[in-house]
Amino acid sequence: MEAATVNQGRFLGGRPPCGYLIVSAGPHPNPSKAADGSTLHVLEADRVTAPVVQRIFDLYVGGTGLRPIAARLNTEGLPCPSAHGPSRNPTG
Repeated sequence: MEAATVNQGRFLGGRPPCGYLIVSAGPHPNPSKAADGSTLHVLEADRVTAPVVQRIFDLYVGGTGLRPIAARLNTEGLPCPSAHGPSRNPTG
């Protein structure tokens, strides 16, 4: 991925990472694509799942292993990414 794309926060496609949503950021910067109606897409934090992802990172950095993290989330009844957004994760 080219540095300019990353620095602009542009999202080039595919399934968004857990904790994010794909949102439109207006017309595409390429004039010919904008004329065809293409829009620019960026990632935006998902208000529901982003705090869970942040918590997972905090627990891991704090020394909690992956299995204990998963067990804790399961005990709390938090859905996995495919259960949270089945339309975004059709194979989950």
